[in-house]
Amino acid sequence: MIVSCKEIVKGDVWFRSVRCAATLGENGKSAVLHKTGHGLFPKKFIEEALSEALGGIHIVLKGNAPNGVPLVALGYHYNAKTMPYFVMMEDTGMMKLGDPYEMKCTDMHKMYMLEWWKTHK
Repeated sequence: MIVSCKEIVKGDVWFRSVRCAATLGENGKSAVLHKTGHGLFPKKFIEEALSEALGGIHIVLKGNAPNGVPLVALGYHYNAKTMPYFVMMEDTGMMKLGDPYEMKCTDMHKMYMLEWWKTHK
């Protein structure tokens, strides 16, 4: 859900940088960029913070770009192989408490189990 009246910009791989997000924000635009690199982005910190986390867990960090635009960095531990990263303007959208996430996994004895985690929508 978009909570501001700013324009939304979609781009391809050339527009995945923190600098791009900061410039868009400086010009009154909003964007959610799927990050692959680490320039000006806390990718290593997010990887370390989520290294032991189960699938479905995420981390949200707030900070300012070099030009002062408030940005949000998000890392989502989707599963054992996939951890997408995103950078966005602070007012691009909102996350509110949603339905629990059902995670299927095995315990230390290789027994199937379910865990429920609070999620945000």
